[in-house]
Amino acid sequence: MLLSLDVIGTGLFALAGACVIVGVLVFWTRASTPTRTQAHEPVAFLFEGPYLVDATPAGRRALKAQASGDDPDLSRLLRFLERGFGPDVGQRLAALPSGGRLSLASPTGAGTLDATEEGGALRLILHPEKAGASAIDRLAFEAS
Repeated sequence: MLLSLDVIGTGLFALAGACVIVGVLVFWTRASTPTRTQAHEPVAFLFEGPYLVDATPAGRRALKAQASGDDPDLSRLLRFLERGFGPDVGQRLAALPSGGRLSLASPTGAGTLDATEEGGALRLILHPEKAGASAIDRLAFEAS
């Protein structure tokens, strides 16, 4: 009788341990799964010269999805933005004076692009169109 109680106790202990391990694995995989940016959330980039200093996760994915080659980060992003804001977006941003601000509305419905020059740093914030939420090409922002 005592032996059967030991076997049952050991089985219950093993079952409890397995449940704990499964629970930890489920929590761990959920915590490490990256969340996607909501379609209406702004996508931000911060550049110092032609180099990316900081960006939102969706901004990093968008830039990473662009062909890199030897082009600096800003050149790659400008080629990307030309699709939604026109071929002169780079010229308009280059003409931004120190401390200046610029807001561009996309003629294609991609949203708006806000640019701010702050002491040699260029901050770009893309606000997707809420209705269509295209933001140039939403798939590019969701690229992994």
